[in-house]
Amino acid sequence: MSKIVVTIIKTFPVSGRSLCLTDEAGSLTGGVHKDGAPLTRSFSDGAVALQNSDGSCACGPVDFWAAVEFAGRIVEGDPRAITEPGSALLLATALLGASMAWPLPTAPQPDAAGPQPCRIADPSTRDCPNMKEVGGGMDGERYRCAVCGKGYFLDYEEMK
Repeated sequence: MSKIVVTIIKTFPVSGRSLCLTDEAGSLTGGVHKDGAPLTRSFSDGAVALQNSDGSCACGPVDFWAAVEFAGRIVEGDPRAITEPGSALLLATALLGASMAWPLPTAPQPDAAGPQPCRIADPSTRDCPNMKEVGGGMDGERYRCAVCGKGYFLDYEEMK
């Protein structure tokens, strides 16, 4: 059994598992190819892995781009990738690792006060940046503000 040196970056309190990054590159042998040859998986330093509470390896290590390639095989319908044991855990581990590798946009926070009125007395598409077309027909177009809900009708006959 190979020993992999890792740095823990997050611990999950319920399962006791830890998300880790490898400190050095390496390879693991596990499983076999169709022809019976041993299956060796290489990884670089900084690959993400999931460690069980007892220190054993639950998943990985896997490089981000290897996980992207694996996800692509699943999306393309590769039956071996789809039925791979532990594929959901592998992709979840890669996603968690990737999410901690760069700053992500902040999640939108619900506005406690609700939508605020635009304070435009007689809105038009020139006045209100939130105005969206919501319908119309041969006689004109209907617009409504996505924020305050005010609307207006653009009458084609009046434009003549």
